Amino acid sequence: MPIARFQMPDGRVARYEVPEGTTPEQAQAMIAQSLGMQQQEEEPKRPGILESGYAGLEKLLSSQRTAVESAFGPKEAAVSGLQRARALEKETPSQLSLEAVKQKYAQEGVLPAAGEVLRQAPSFIAEQSPQLLEALGGGRLGAMAGSAFGPVGTGVGAVVGAVTPMFLQAFGAGAERREAEGLQPDVAKTATSAAGQAGLEYASLVIPFGGKLMSRLLGIAEKEGAQALASPAARKLAEERLATTIAKGAGKGLLAEVPTEVGQQMLERWQANQSLMSDDALKEYAEAAYGAGLFGTPVGGVGRVAQRSQARTEVEKEDTAKARERMQAEQEAERARVESPEYLLNLEPQIEKLTAERDRIKAEREEAIGKRPGKKDKAAQAEYDAAAEPFNAQLRDVFNELNPLQQEFARNKSKIAEVKEKARLAGLSPNEYLLEQASGQSLENVLTSVDNDTKQLVKQYAKTERKTAEPDIADVWEQFGKAKEEKDPKQKALDDQLEGLRYWNKVTDPRAVARTISTDPELTNAFLSGDVDIPEYKTKKERDLLKEILRQYQKRVGEAIGGRREAGLAATEKEEVRQGKIF
Repeated sequence: MPIARFQMPDGRVARYEVPEGTTPEQAQAMIAQSLGMQQQEEEPKRPGILESGYAGLEKLLSSQRTAVESAFGPKEAAVSGLQRARALEKETPSQLSLEAVKQKYAQEGVLPAAGEVLRQAPSFIAEQSPQLLEALGGGRLGAMAGSAFGPVGTGVGAVVGAVTPMFLQAFGAGAERREAEGLQPDVAKTATSAAGQAGLEYASLVIPFGGKLMSRLLGIAEKEGAQALASPAARKLAEERLATTIAKGAGKGLLAEVPTEVGQQMLERWQANQSLMSDDALKEYAEAAYGAGLFGTPVGGVGRVAQRSQARTEVEKEDTAKARERMQAEQEAERARVESPEYLLNLEPQIEKLTAERDRIKAEREEAIGKRPGKKDKAAQAEYDAAAEPFNAQLRDVFNELNPLQQEFARNKSKIAEVKEKARLAGLSPNEYLLEQASGQSLENVLTSVDNDTKQLVKQYAKTERKTAEPDIADVWEQFGKAKEEKDPKQKALDDQLEGLRYWNKVTDPRAVARTISTDPELTNAFLSGDVDIPEYKTKKERDLLKEILRQYQKRVGEAIGGRREAGLAATEKEEVRQGKIF
């Protein structure tokens, strides 16, 4: 059979048998078709995202199985684990290949190489995702188990639950690598390496996701009050644009993941007694860094976006809480204002003022346009309503102010009465208050009864004596000023009491004077004994009349106070007899 020569893509010349009568062109087409079919058969099938994710889960569980079985037989566990790992890799090979990217770049350029990176990334991320999800799930289960021991138990349980599967995976992979290198098992060295790798892996999760978000993902409750306070950094993060957030998160994830993966690879080589700085080691580190970039960059971006979402939630909660506190403070301040004595006592004057304003507007309206016509004359009514509208607008404004005040007054009627009574009692002197408590009636009522009794006395005096001429006010104030300058304590106290009567020119009314000073026993006795003087009462008979009226006030007040004292002494005596102090 004839032999046809064919030059391969790599420059080599291959020989192929072809049927008799085959032309060179037919031979070339047949050989090219044969080579294409061989390449298609040799090219492995690329797994999809779901297949890569499932393969990653199988490889993860296989390594952890090796770690668990090592407790019962390290050598047997490493041998069986290595066999499973090779079978799984053959069935679904990892899509991570820095060498493939380099070849694309060397053969086709930058864009095809970038396309190769984008092709590898989804499958590799899916392959690594089971490890991340298992760590988070283990952390949450650990937090639930540790919650029985309080907040500390919850935190410790979460960390242990997250780190344990990482440790088992690293231990199993290390044991399998020692077996692949032909080394005997070294449990202590492999365990030390696995512990370091697990710690690095946990730290690489905390950095892109943040402590608060990791705590929530693992089910660790924050301290009371911490959730309600958004830090300035959280507010800044909450205000970031999405593109900025993704870019920062991707960079942060890359910086966290690359050192972690390289460090883990160094620990794995160390426990397998392999050189840490050989060409093979550097090539392995580069592959690990490349994989860290593919996985850490999107994870960091997602983590940063999740942190921004959490920060926005915290800021919203804090702003809501502050707004609620401000509203409560405003409500309490308003409640205190409307319940204050000043506000309650001012309600009635405001109502009276607005009522007077209402009546004034109504009177002006009636004076200007009269009363509204009857219902039968619709045209006149319409004309009246148009003319009355300016007045009605003013009335509506008044009613809008008046109606709430009237309702407020009706609701607080009893409180207003209490406030008025407290204000009245606060204005009483000690003697006035004592008199009121003793007699069971207000001082006003007692003094009014004395007023009525002394009316006849004043009338009799007016019939028998010519009415005294009104004193000269200037002269009175001059004498009043001299008395103040002399600074006689009793005279000064009397003048202070009578200052209001002098201002209103009522000091010549003996009942008004007696009523004013009768509640002060010391001043009353001083005037009756002649120690002090009221210059308006110039004649002896005027002074005698005032003294007589003052004695009646003094007697009535004294009887009331004396009755109170006698009642108090009697009660005291009864109590002392009961206690056996007197017989």
